Amino acid sequence: ATIPTIAAASNVTIPDIEHYALLRERIKSLAEAVKQPQLPPEQTVQVEADFRTALEISPREEETLRLGVELYRRSKNDPKLAPILGVLTELAPKEPALYAELGHCLFRMRDWEGADRALLRARELKPGDPAVAEELARIRLNRGDDRGLLTFLEERLSLSGGTHELWLMGADAANRLGDWQRSADFTEHAIALGSIPLERRTALVRLYLQHQIPDKALVHVRAVAETLPSDVTVRTEYAGFLDD
Repeated sequence: ATIPTIAAASNVTIPDIEHYALLRERIKSLAEAVKQPQLPPEQTVQVEADFRTALEISPREEETLRLGVELYRRSKNDPKLAPILGVLTELAPKEPALYAELGHCLFRMRDWEGADRALLRARELKPGDPAVAEELARIRLNRGDDRGLLTFLEERLSLSGGTHELWLMGADAANRLGDWQRSADFTEHAIALGSIPLERRTALVRLYLQHQIPDKALVHVRAVAETLPSDVTVRTEYAGFLDD
């Protein structure tokens, strides 16, 4: 059999026949190992040693790197997984799944800038991934970029619906931007999924009354009237809402 073309960097030597045979042996061992449901600790040590040997022979052999991804993905070892994915994105620059996985990995590692670059590239290559959109939104939350947050959050919500947390995240961002109608809409969507903290609903009631929409406020006052806590302050405020 002939040795396949290896995408080598300028300073990487293509292995000779003897080393290539050892490389194939290590790759075969890795492939068999990652098929197993679970590796015992002692075998894990040997498998990682085989992986390192294969990389020493050919650092940019794509088959080896993909087996390494599977190995460290299964063990949830993000610090080892991320650099392998980084090399693979260089070898397969048009593969969106690699950029998405790299972005998710860096996000878990709290490398916001690296995650952002990878996720944006994944989105450019293949739009429509809700997990990518959500992490891009959360990165902007960390940056304090509410406009950017809403752009990606709304994309995420349009792709696969939302959770209480996501809708309320949008409500908070819109509120910080002074967009009360958008904030109210996000909160209404959260309520449609089920109960939310009373203080959230109270804030929505205040918002509607502040903007002269008593009918919408009354809907929410009635929704919680029978389950209000015994706190006098809360009950007094809700009594005031009814008067308004």
